Amino acid sequence: MRGFKTDVRWIGEVLGIGTDDVNIAVQRLLRLGLLQMSTRKLWIDKAGDTEFYSSGLTEAARNQMSQEIHQLAISATRRIPSEYRVDRQMVVAIASAKVPRLKMMVDEFLSEVSALLTESGTKEDVYQLEISFSPLTKLTNSGGNKNG
Repeated sequence: MRGFKTDVRWIGEVLGIGTDDVNIAVQRLLRLGLLQMSTRKLWIDKAGDTEFYSSGLTEAARNQMSQEIHQLAISATRRIPSEYRVDRQMVVAIASAKVPRLKMMVDEFLSEVSALLTESGTKEDVYQLEISFSPLTKLTNSGGNKNG
């Protein structure tokens, strides 16, 4: 990322998180071999264009991450001008049998986004992309039985 500084206080300020959280993340990256600290001022990204998909997490971890990302999105709408955000919403009625196909379409879209983002050279900012498709009604449970 252009302008990056090897300073946990700077990283925390830019990301809006505490230095303790930055230190925990840096230690995890070091342990996983995704980051190498050659010197205090020279950090080497060993991960390349690594992406993170929540599908590899436990359900509890996915739920926690989803809640945190929702809160970040809410915060962004309050403090970041709309010309720097992409916000799109829609509410639709759907046959529940189409949900698996929708999941596949979302995965395909994320692959296309990933390909687009790896084309660019220098990166200036960190963004989050969230796609949620959750029922608003309580008419069908996971077993397909009507309970409303």
